[in-house]
Amino acid sequence: MDMEILARRIVAKPERVPFDRDTDALEYLRGVRAKFVDIDEFPLVEIVARGKRSFLVYFVGDIHGDLDTCKKIISRFLKWRSDRSLKAKGVRVKLVFLGDYIDRAPKEIKNGGALTVLYLLSAKYLYPDDIILLRGNHEAMDLLTFAPYELPMEIHELFGADLSGEIHDEMVSIFSLLPLFARTSSGVIASHAAFPRNREVPIDRIDRSDKESILQTIWGDPKQTETYRGDISKRANFDEDDLRSFLEDAGASVLLRGHDHKTLGYSMYGDRMFTVFTSSRYEKRGNQGILLARALVHKDKRIGSAQDLNIKEMIDGKLIDRSIERL
Repeated sequence: MDMEILARRIVAKPERVPFDRDTDALEYLRGVRAKFVDIDEFPLVEIVARGKRSFLVYFVGDIHGDLDTCKKIISRFLKWRSDRSLKAKGVRVKLVFLGDYIDRAPKEIKNGGALTVLYLLSAKYLYPDDIILLRGNHEAMDLLTFAPYELPMEIHELFGADLSGEIHDEMVSIFSLLPLFARTSSGVIASHAAFPRNREVPIDRIDRSDKESILQTIWGDPKQTETYRGDISKRANFDEDDLRSFLEDAGASVLLRGHDHKTLGYSMYGDRMFTVFTSSRYEKRGNQGILLARALVHKDKRIGSAQDLNIKEMIDGKLIDRSIERL
């Protein structure tokens, strides 16, 4: 099996799964998993500007099976990679996806979650240094049950019954390899939702077996919103003092997160936190919009608050500047 050829086929036409047999799909996912094991980005990916090299980092919020929006983002990324003017300036573009790739897909996109996962895993396979996939709570059914959870049904529809369970388990195994955080040298730290409130070790030393730290990172919400998701909220939800302590320990100024559509598009806690969602299904929630956040990572640049971020709204495939509002 030529993994790169298959990955390029999926990235070119993600609606057409290029497998004649379910055994081929399973073999492909095992190849993806082997690559991710080799990369080993857990628990933290660092994005550091050195010398003349700088980065434009686009942070992508919850996708939730919105394959159409995801395709537009990857298409732009591929154009940016070949942009001669950016190369001349020593600027490289990176994408950081904040998790929740599956479930609650737009109704018009059939099997959107499973197709989006295959698409993003394939894009990551081809561009492992420049596409970063963080783990969201919907990628953690192995740690905590929740609903809706549509991935098994979608896999069954795409590949049939015989190996759907094994294909699902292989995807879940890949999810467990995904990092929890991405941190830039300019002062931004990103996670799906939150951070461990009772930290016994630095975030870069969280172990894969530390279930509680992982759950708090992918399930927490700001206490201000009074969001309750069951018992995990009692342990994972955080206030402004918790956030300030975390940012100080992490050497960062701003937390970028997804997870909660009620806070979509809002800055909170003294401009120290901003929430992005990048799914058309949720574009009317919160402060509205299909949003991305862009941060410049340069050796002479420091991001001190959310106001230093460049917030983009995707409208008809174009990225339009948005102002930042506080909640």
